[in-house]
Amino acid sequence: MTKRILLYGFYGIANAGNEAMLRAFCEPIRQALKGDVEFVVASRHPDGEYDASYGVTTVPNFEYESRQQAAGRWLRGLNPDDSEHYLAFVRQVAEVDLVVLGPGQFLVETGTAGMLKGALGQALAVVAAARLVHTPVYGLALACEDLESPWAKLVAQSLLEGMCERTFRDPRSVENLIRAGIQLPSYQVLGDLALAGDPAPASAARDLLDNEGIPARAGDRLAVAARNIYWLGLDQETHRQKMADTMALWLEADTRRDIIMVPQNVYDVDGDRDDDRAEARRILAKLPDSLRKRIYSIEGKYPAEALESIYGLADVTLSSRLHGAVFSCKQGTPPVMLAFMDKSRGFFRRIGQENCLIDLDANAAEIADQLEHFLRNRSELAADIRTSIAENQATSRQYAKKALAHLTQGGGAGERQCWARSLFG
Repeated sequence: MTKRILLYGFYGIANAGNEAMLRAFCEPIRQALKGDVEFVVASRHPDGEYDASYGVTTVPNFEYESRQQAAGRWLRGLNPDDSEHYLAFVRQVAEVDLVVLGPGQFLVETGTAGMLKGALGQALAVVAAARLVHTPVYGLALACEDLESPWAKLVAQSLLEGMCERTFRDPRSVENLIRAGIQLPSYQVLGDLALAGDPAPASAARDLLDNEGIPARAGDRLAVAARNIYWLGLDQETHRQKMADTMALWLEADTRRDIIMVPQNVYDVDGDRDDDRAEARRILAKLPDSLRKRIYSIEGKYPAEALESIYGLADVTLSSRLHGAVFSCKQGTPPVMLAFMDKSRGFFRRIGQENCLIDLDANAAEIADQLEHFLRNRSELAADIRTSIAENQATSRQYAKKALAHLTQGGGAGERQCWARSLFG
C-alpha cells in the first residue's frame, strides 16, 4: 500500500537551503520504499514545475501570496470568509500517513503579528489539524530562537507534546526552549538536514558558470553569501558598507583575486527584500568600478546542487546566510560566518568549528583578517571541516530513517484516523 507523507515547511520560496533539505529528506524514503510513496508539500506557491523537479505534489499552505494580501488578516484559511481552505487542509491531513512539520524555525515569537499569524501560527494550525484526524506529526529538524511571550511558550509546549517524534538541528534551539521553561518530551539533536546528501560534484556548476559568463579563476577566489538583515533593526546602509569594505580589502590584497556573489534565496514574488541578488547589487554599488569588475554576481535561478558546487570552486567563504556556510562546509571550503542568529551558532557548535564564527559587530578589517587567516591555513582547516561534516552526516541521515520507522512500524493511520478519513467521503 502506497504511503503518503505531508510536509509543511518553508518550501517553494526559491530558497536553496530549504530545497536541499527537502530533497535530502525525500530521496532516502523514496529509495527505501522503492518509489511506493507520495509526498504532499505545502507551499506558498504551488507549482507544477516544482512538483516535477522534486517528485512531489504541492498544495497551498497557510501563507498568502503577498504581504499586501496578508495585511490585517489571520493566516489563510482561518478567517470567516476563507475557512473552507482549512477544512480542505484537514482533509489532506486525514489522507496521509504522516505529517512532517519542518525543517526550520516554527517555534518563534509572533511579535506584533498577532497570535494566528507567522510561523508559530502555521505550526499550531498544522498540529491542530493532525490531532483532529489522529495523524501523527513528526517535528523535523526544528529550530528555535529565544521565547519571551506567554503565548509563544504555551504554544511551543503544546506543539511539542503533540508530536510523535521531535528532532532539532542544533543544540542552541534545545537550550532556548529549556531556558523558556518548556518541559521537553523525548527528543534528539541531529546534524543539519542539508548535510545528509553527498557533496555536489564540481560538474554541477558548469552550466551555471557558462550561463553567467563567469571565467575560470586566475587567483584566490572568495565566495560571498549575503542577505538583507532588515529585521535586526540595524542601519542597513552601514552594514552594507562594511561588507563592501571587507570585499575591497580582499581584492586589494592581490590583483589576481576575484569574488563570486552566491544567492541562497532568490524569492522575488513579493518585492526584493528577501532576494539575495538585490542585496548583492546594493553592496556592489558601494564599491569603485575598478574593483567591481572582479566581482561576479549570479543573477539567474539555479538548483541547490549547482549553487553548492560553486563553494567548492572558492578558497574561502564569507556568509551571512546559514546554508551558504553549510554548503561551503560540505564542499570543504572554510567559511567565515557573521553570527547573529542562534541557528548559525548552533550549527558551528554542532560540528565543532566555532572558530568560523565572527561577531556581527566586527569591523571590515577584522573580518578581512579572519578571511586571510583562513586562506593561509586553508588545507588544515578544510581537512578539519571535512572530518566534522562526515561525522555529522551520519546523524543527518537519521531524519529520514525516523520517518520510515513510523511508516513501517505502525506509526501511520490507525482505526481512529480511518474513521476520521471516512467522514470526508
